[in-house]
Amino acid sequence: LSYQGQGLGRALFQDAARRVMHAADTIGIRALLAHALSEEAKAFYLRLGLDPSPLDPMTLMATLADLRSALKPDPGQSGRR
Repeated sequence: LSYQGQGLGRALFQDAARRVMHAADTIGIRALLAHALSEEAKAFYLRLGLDPSPLDPMTLMATLADLRSALKPDPGQSGRR
């Protein structure tokens, strides 16, 4: 079975981002970095809204402020996605 295209990766990333934001309240995290292991993974992170690092094209990043904005519930949406 292939789980691609079913939203599992997006859901896992959103869960990880929420955990990072929760930890940031305690330990002062400013950004989330992800190192893509392939071009396909890089494209996935770009679709999620991460920005490429100017130092390494396979490292993608998002500030916590950007993550908070991206993960706010859409007022037009109800329930889980």
